[in-house]
Amino acid sequence: MQEFMSLIPAAKLKMIESMKRSNDPAVVDAVSDDHWLKNERRCRNVSELYGHKAAADQGRVERHVASHTGQTQIGFT
Repeated sequence: MQEFMSLIPAAKLKMIESMKRSNDPAVVDAVSDDHWLKNERRCRNVSELYGHKAAADQGRVERHVASHTGQTQIGFT
């Protein structure tokens, strides 16, 4: 269970940070909303709390984020 406590917030934080760097002004504006800012703070706090675990699981975080951002996974088209 502890793995999810670090993996999911780390993946969400990576997604939010990616959205902040988007070329689409609507996405950047949306992620500046209070809802997203609260999510970002919570995810950052949890990631810092379990930082050692999140760092160890970085490969899994990247695969999780990639699988939910429209990129196809290996073996699927």
